[in-house]
Amino acid sequence: CKYIKGLLTSLFIDKTKIKTEEDTKELYKVRFLSVFKNRDPKNYGEFVPYMTNEAKLENSITYHMLNENGVTNLKELCWLLQSVVPKIEFCPLLIKVISLCLIFLSKEETFLCLKSIMINDYNMKDVFMLRFKFRFTFEENKKIVKAFVKSFQSSTKNIGREIREKFNKLSFDFEKLIEDMIFNFFFDYLNFTFLTVFFMCFMREGTKMFFRFLYAIFKSIKNDIIDIDNKENVIKTIKEKCFQLKDINAFLKLAFSYKINHYNNKFNDIKIFEQFKNKINLNYYIPTIDGESNIISDEDIFKLWNIFPINYSTRDAKLIYSSDFFDRNLSKIYEICSNSENSCLNSLVF
Repeated sequence: CKYIKGLLTSLFIDKTKIKTEEDTKELYKVRFLSVFKNRDPKNYGEFVPYMTNEAKLENSITYHMLNENGVTNLKELCWLLQSVVPKIEFCPLLIKVISLCLIFLSKEETFLCLKSIMINDYNMKDVFMLRFKFRFTFEENKKIVKAFVKSFQSSTKNIGREIREKFNKLSFDFEKLIEDMIFNFFFDYLNFTFLTVFFMCFMREGTKMFFRFLYAIFKSIKNDIIDIDNKENVIKTIKEKCFQLKDINAFLKLAFSYKINHYNNKFNDIKIFEQFKNKINLNYYIPTIDGESNIISDEDIFKLWNIFPINYSTRDAKLIYSSDFFDRNLSKIYEICSNSENSCLNSLVF
């Protein structure tokens, strides 16, 4: 863990600007205050920018190695990273990357590491250099699945043909399997040693590592797949055999023998463009509230802010009248609202 922490920080955290642990914590604190202002993130319930298509964060991290505090940190980091590159529609990989980073790094180090990666990736103009692509939409992630299946079937000769024929015979959906493996980042498929190696390779090399590791997996357990006699046993058998893999050096030799170029597979058929759809997205602006209400919770406030039009939902709020602090009379409300700063056009009444 110490070795991997050293690798991650040396690769992705700028030591010329961040020299001490205090620097790391201070930068995190500044971002935290700019996002959450005077609110506690724990009070927002399920309102977390998961960057996935799931209704709840827990559905996005079915497989992980975090304790309760780790999951809390994961939710907090989702908020902060969303502020780095906003409007990310769907990113099933980012949740997994955060959860793995938190095994080796503090939440402050994880934020700085992923912030650096996301900014570098977002500014990458060459669509053929698929590294991290944390701005994937759901459809673009699907392209990875289709590209691998086509590549595997066309460029791996006998192994690809035999496995394809076996899955066809069992009426098993090969693409669904690949989607499950990729979107779950090999959690529940690879043991911790292999998963850690994949994680580090992915952090350095990006999306192409899915192609390499998928190829190595199917190459390593081809005979076990050929022997499967029921489609209900396919995923179970693949998971069991993957977990039994022990020789990481032999596995990596297989993985890097898989040639990735536009001559022998479909890797470069994936083109990544910005595809922000015209749909109503949740507003993740957390308002600063000047004054505390005794009848509306933080979670309720956040629900309201997601209903408001954009010209209101990006403003802070001020409590201008409360029956707890003023006499309960209508004339007092009129008096307060007559002030141009407290226009009734910008006010809510509970």
